[in-house]
Amino acid sequence: MFILVSACGGDDEPTQNLLQDPDVGEQCQTQPLPVYCAGAMAPSFALEDIQPRSEGFQQTYGLERFTGKVTVVSLLAAWCPFCRSQAENMERMKQELLNEGVDANFVSVNSVDAYEDKDQLLARCSFPVLQDTLAVTAWDLLGGVKDDIYVYDRQGVLLRRFRATGTTNIRLSTEDGYANLKTAVKQASQR
Repeated sequence: MFILVSACGGDDEPTQNLLQDPDVGEQCQTQPLPVYCAGAMAPSFALEDIQPRSEGFQQTYGLERFTGKVTVVSLLAAWCPFCRSQAENMERMKQELLNEGVDANFVSVNSVDAYEDKDQLLARCSFPVLQDTLAVTAWDLLGGVKDDIYVYDRQGVLLRRFRATGTTNIRLSTEDGYANLKTAVKQASQR
């Protein structure tokens, strides 16, 4: 099972080496590894799933629920048009991957300040959307910002973080941005 976490917009390095994040640099030379460094375990937190089409709707859980599959996690804000586009394209990618024999989890964490606009995001995807809170601050626990995307392996180990401000295109509305993320997920599924 794969876990995918994503956020709105941004670029990052090519996905040829999933364990290399050129945008992090020396910070990933310390032990224990910071949560945003390849090789780090997914942080532990529990948030409510606000996606009515999700199996976990109205349940409170964290990323450990997705252990066993590759998981993509995105940090999105429902008020952001770019984020809504990213969610729509992640939904399309999830279906394409399934058709290609790759079963990956896609999960978004909606910004603390975006709850009122949640319906605009929920209408564009069917995968779980976890609502961040001031008490939990999952975005901080992930060491991320809006539009960051994380790719975790089956055991919950971070393989790749695509930074919104990185050098690799992750704008999923573009051919190369879409291909960058899809390639990373497919590579992760082969590990």
